[in-house]
Amino acid sequence: MKPIELISENLLEEGLRMEVDILPSLDFVRRQGMSARTIPKVRTLALFDTGAKLCVVDNNIIEALGVEAYQTSPVKTPFGIVQAEIYQLIFQIPGKKEYFPVLAVKADLSADECKAVIGRDFLSYCNLVYDGAQEKGYLLVMK
Repeated sequence: MKPIELISENLLEEGLRMEVDILPSLDFVRRQGMSARTIPKVRTLALFDTGAKLCVVDNNIIEALGVEAYQTSPVKTPFGIVQAEIYQLIFQIPGKKEYFPVLAVKADLSADECKAVIGRDFLSYCNLVYDGAQEKGYLLVMK
């Protein structure tokens, strides 16, 4: 796959971001007997966070997808360890055929422009280059 150029108007303030489509896991789709046309999908802006082990998704997206929590688990945050609901989801880069199965923490991101955070579980499939001098980055899918 050709590298995807990630451009930010103000990289220092905004960080690296890109649009992603978020879908329920394949297991959930099968259990619900969904066809390709009935699989819910939400497109949103996501922030790359190499410090996040898992992805994070806004409460409203979880509700729109109609998925159930996979598990509740302790999650380390900047404010301490909290119990959080974890969801099995799929992230897809719009217009690309690659699908990224991820675990995502449900959180209230209503005050943020980005309604998802891309963590290291997603990035384990990629090379991410942060080019601060040029105020852009590159994502290269490897798997």
